[in-house]
Amino acid sequence: STPAIGASGDVAFFYTLNNNAQGVARLSGGRVEYRPLRSIGGLLAGHSQGGLVYWADGERGWGLYRWNGSGPSTALLLSGRLAPNDEPLQQVYSVAVNSRGEVFVQLRTSQTDLLVARLGAAQPVLFQSGARLNLTAGLQLQNGSLVRGNGSGAPYVLLGSPSSIFQFDSRGLVPRLVNGDRLPDGATFYGVGSRFENAAGDLYFDSLGNSNRVLSADRLDNLVLGNFRADDGVLVNRGLVLALNDRGGMVWQAGTDRSHNR
Repeated sequence: STPAIGASGDVAFFYTLNNNAQGVARLSGGRVEYRPLRSIGGLLAGHSQGGLVYWADGERGWGLYRWNGSGPSTALLLSGRLAPNDEPLQQVYSVAVNSRGEVFVQLRTSQTDLLVARLGAAQPVLFQSGARLNLTAGLQLQNGSLVRGNGSGAPYVLLGSPSSIFQFDSRGLVPRLVNGDRLPDGATFYGVGSRFENAAGDLYFDSLGNSNRVLSADRLDNLVLGNFRADDGVLVNRGLVLALNDRGGMVWQAGTDRSHNR
């Protein structure tokens, strides 16, 4: 794991000894302090006055702990237990700690893909997925942002990287699917890969890590391609759309269990 260094030069790091004992250590003023752990995870943040915050299997199991270099550590969040939004904790992405010992954490819970909180505060949740922010943002247009196709309706535009899906209509630029949205089958939308539009204005796209999707008006469907055994016994894996015509004809490609694509 990457070590952390404080403003005063303190260095913190995880260690593993010859006997497989593990823990976290802090080097401060020529003195080394140790804290044994059952298993080490990630060294996330440290401050000379605010303490060291890390993910590990500590006194109360896997979770996020703070240790000031002496005495026991303090459990801040535990894996699978309730996070500040009262949903079970699933993953911690990043952490920051200041000189007052305030800990700010970016995490994911069972029903919320992104949440930022100040642990221990009276109102710990600062913002989360779906929050509306009153600010001005520039459009990130790039080559290929405008989805080309034969449709006669409002055009689709891809913005950002990974790309979210927007559409021009009488209201202006309207978001259709934004990075982080929860899809109807429970998957998370992480942006667009390949995309095609037909004459009816339906948008076929690969949702990066999930299956192909079809966005038609206000309906979003899952397009199942592959995952079957061909007549010659070859298992065809999940495929991606390569081309589309106005009559519903489609060319798609998939890997197989025989080390070749079809």
